[in-house]
Amino acid sequence: MNPTIWRAAAKGAPNLSDGAARRWPGALPAGRLAKLPMLPMLPMLALWAGAVAPLAQAASEAEEAMRKAPMPHQIYQRGGVPVAVHRARLDGQQNSPGGEAAALAGLRQLVQQCVASHPGAGASLHPPTQWPEHVLALREDHYMAANRSITYFNSVAHAVRPDDCALLARPVSRAVLVSSKGSCQIDLLRKTARGVCDAGGHADAAGEPRGAAAALSGAAAGLGGVRTGQFKNVAGVRCEIWRQSAFEATLCFADGGAFAPARAAGNAGWAGLLLETDSQMGRKMSAVEAKLDSEVNSAVFTPYNGDGFSISAKGAAK
Repeated sequence: MNPTIWRAAAKGAPNLSDGAARRWPGALPAGRLAKLPMLPMLPMLALWAGAVAPLAQAASEAEEAMRKAPMPHQIYQRGGVPVAVHRARLDGQQNSPGGEAAALAGLRQLVQQCVASHPGAGASLHPPTQWPEHVLALREDHYMAANRSITYFNSVAHAVRPDDCALLARPVSRAVLVSSKGSCQIDLLRKTARGVCDAGGHADAAGEPRGAAAALSGAAAGLGGVRTGQFKNVAGVRCEIWRQSAFEATLCFADGGAFAPARAAGNAGWAGLLLETDSQMGRKMSAVEAKLDSEVNSAVFTPYNGDGFSISAKGAAK
């Protein structure tokens, strides 16, 4: 990752150059965490049990960069036309058995095991002097129009480097564009896009047919999702609370707005703008910024139109 871009993101720069904008710091999806060079989880060492004083805990440099990076609509401001959207930015972390405290304890255990596996290494080891806030920190930026949606998925995963016991932060950034035309999977760091990735970002996609929201609600109910009829405010926007027993999840979808949005990417049939989610088997996130009936440049739907992107096309949805 170009350190210049990390510095710009950490300062919260509202505008980056076209080249830098497409490499802004992002995230590692939970499914990729297993691919990191981590030490195997072994039984807890006796040395670790109460013998090591806890280190200070604060957001890592990578977490800070991800949190402070500008939102996509602040980056992609040129080359398109105004589009009405509902939008939200959510921050959070991956839930794990025992909660975040247990996940961080596991990370500390891995560092201790690494140090113990290098007896006499001395100054060649670089164990952390400070722990991150989260083992896997997450951020999502959602943009939902009447006929298409795009979600930017970002995260930073922390792991232990076996050779010197240093703590690594691995960012990955991707986006998913979805409409009735199909989907486009975008890797913003590798600058690749595959799927239905047309130049207009699905601008000509058909909107959801009348009654689609009810049908999607029924599909969600089939997965164990139940509308509670309860409402709350998240980031200043009212949302309705849903519960899904299959994943021990509570979700809150925005209520209101001048139009019904196309269904959200990755929400398995749930309709509407997601403002909050808490799943014992998934992620815990809440909107820190949300706005209905907003207007953004249509370039936010086509991050792959930048220089250097490789696009692999496939057929549109039937």
